[in-house]
Amino acid sequence: MAKSLLFLPDISGFTNFVSHTEISHSQHIIAELLEVLIDANDLDLDLAEIEGDALFFYKEGKLPSFSALAKQVEHMFLAFHNHLQLYDHQRICDCGACQSAAQLELKFFAHAGDIQFVEIKAFKKPHGKEVIVVHRLMKNGVPIHEYLLVSNDLSQEMESWNEASAYTFMSGQEKYDAGEIRYQFSDLQPLRERLNELPQYTGDSDSIDPILIQGEVDVPPKDLLEIVSNLKYRHLWNTDADKILFQEDRVNRKGAEHVCVINGREVVLETIGKPSEKNKLVYGEKTKDFPLMKQFVNYFVIEPKDAGSLLTIEGHLSAKNILGSIMKPIFKRKLKGNFEQVFGKLKAVAESDAFAINHPELSMNNLTPSAV
Repeated sequence: MAKSLLFLPDISGFTNFVSHTEISHSQHIIAELLEVLIDANDLDLDLAEIEGDALFFYKEGKLPSFSALAKQVEHMFLAFHNHLQLYDHQRICDCGACQSAAQLELKFFAHAGDIQFVEIKAFKKPHGKEVIVVHRLMKNGVPIHEYLLVSNDLSQEMESWNEASAYTFMSGQEKYDAGEIRYQFSDLQPLRERLNELPQYTGDSDSIDPILIQGEVDVPPKDLLEIVSNLKYRHLWNTDADKILFQEDRVNRKGAEHVCVINGREVVLETIGKPSEKNKLVYGEKTKDFPLMKQFVNYFVIEPKDAGSLLTIEGHLSAKNILGSIMKPIFKRKLKGNFEQVFGKLKAVAESDAFAINHPELSMNNLTPSAV
């Protein structure tokens, strides 16, 4: 019987990540990273299971060559770390999860052996000794953080094992309840030199005479930023919108788009940021769907104020043509009134006891917010 490939990419640091950071954002980040790894499946591997911080793949039939396995590892590793760079480059949230995401690491475990299957309705899951072995190998004494570990059972069966390869393998062995297992491992850190170099985000140019509304909100700045930027809360304070369409399983960041439906008309909004002064948090959005305007840019600037926050809502209009320039003062007056309504509703929602009680993920639950 031909041996099957057992292959596990494992995200390192996951336990510490979810234990010491905001759970909601960390769950979204890990889900994104697992999807990135699944999308990078060049070997057409079968996904047996998602195991929290790891993916368990298998492939029946002829084993891949070492070259093919190495390319698979490289594709997943680079896709994973290129995606992680976005959390530093495009993040708008300063919570622990978003700040520390770039520190996550990736390991790979590959093994070969005869496997059996348990079938439950249409679902087929590998089981048996070899499945136990590859999972035991995840607990080892390898002294480096990111590596490819290949069991000797696989390397001895694999075509062109490590021929003409840039990989330098070292030997190791572990004694488990499944027996003594020998393996080869190689450091993947050199692959980081091939990561994409992201361009510096410069933000959008501001108008000379912006629309400005400012006032105090009695919640901490980071909580107010979460209420403003997390689109699942948007319907609570932007009641002019009939519907907000967005990816609910994603953390909002620069470059992400969502759709605001107003009176049946779809307005596409892109999340943006801009350089801000120390101790200020900024969330912005822009759209090209504003009539007669090149674009409309809207910022929420949040800074500490006593035990709460000072919130400034600002808007910038760029006229598309002469008619747009004529209409711009009228639009600005209307937008100022809209901003005042938005500020009032946002303040009422953020300071309400009901909102604090129903959203334990926010730190303001440790305070005593005033009822509105």
